[in-house]
Amino acid sequence: MSTQTNEKYEYIVRRRNFHREDFEIEGRLYLPVSGKGPYPAVLIGHGFGASMLAVANYAQNLAEHGIAACIIDFCGGGAFCESDGSPYDMSALTEAEDMKAVAEELRLDSHIDRNSFFLMGQSMGGLAAALAAADIPDMIRGLILLYPAFVIPDDMKRLKKRLGSTPEKTSIMGVPVGKKFIDDAVKLKVFDKISAYTGPVLIFHGTKDSLVPLSYSKQADEVFKSSQLVVIEGADHGFSERQNLPVYDEIVRFIRKNETKSS
Repeated sequence: MSTQTNEKYEYIVRRRNFHREDFEIEGRLYLPVSGKGPYPAVLIGHGFGASMLAVANYAQNLAEHGIAACIIDFCGGGAFCESDGSPYDMSALTEAEDMKAVAEELRLDSHIDRNSFFLMGQSMGGLAAALAAADIPDMIRGLILLYPAFVIPDDMKRLKKRLGSTPEKTSIMGVPVGKKFIDDAVKLKVFDKISAYTGPVLIFHGTKDSLVPLSYSKQADEVFKSSQLVVIEGADHGFSERQNLPVYDEIVRFIRKNETKSS
């Protein structure tokens, strides 16, 4: 456990383990220790082939503003993930199940305001967060999506058509995946599914995204009942630290606006 400080809030980083069925999910909880708790909280999912370290900067910024944040490694999510599970059994649906399981467990923490609990995700983690929020809308106060990979179902349909059949094992962008990854994505009617979440949504997407066209976030913005799309001029799939500065501020404002009044 380590302690960090800045001029606003002091926070600690705790190792946390969560469970989905027989799988153990590795996580880190960034918990403010100054100010008055319980704290609003954000569960953050990483992108395809990455690990929780890819979103640690967002958790740190939230904790510095008095908001608890939990980052996790998805089961089978990547070479650097510490959670259980095989990459050949991983899909967007299993990652959504991971987020749901962690959300249910984390909301029981006495330091967390269970009525001010948010989901957040980066790229494929954004897709997983949106799918999870659609299944547990009453638990989720708001949804924050960073260049969410709503393109995956269309990408997998094109891949399956090109291959002619679904292989048991393959790799995408150098990341090993199995038949389940492709089949789950092909069957997913993503915009129909995510529309079940009617709470507030904040989406960030770059104009130069080379992996997920901005048009997918524009479509999501239309599908969600209460959504704001923030377009980052010149940003690719992933934001630079300079590009992230206004993103950090906007995320904090969104949470403060939508947290329960008792927080």
